[in-house]
Amino acid sequence: MPADGSRADRGTRPADEDVWVSLRHSFVVLDEIQASPENRLELVSMLFDNDSLRAGHAEKQARWTDLLAPP
Repeated sequence: MPADGSRADRGTRPADEDVWVSLRHSFVVLDEIQASPENRLELVSMLFDNDSLRAGHAEKQARWTDLLAPP
C-alpha cells in the first residue's frame, strides 16, 4: 500500500512530521471502513446513547485535546 496513512503505513510516519499532517493521515483509515452511512449513524447513536460509552469517549477526547493543544 502507498504511504497514505493506511494500516500498512501505521508506525512509518516521519517522527518530525507536523502534527496536523499526521492527524490528517490518521483519518484515511475511516475511508477504509466498509460501512454505509446508515451503519455509521447506528454506531454513533449507540455510542452517544450509552452513558458508559459516552463517558469513555469524552475521556479519550480530553486526552487528545491535551496532546494536540499547542505548547
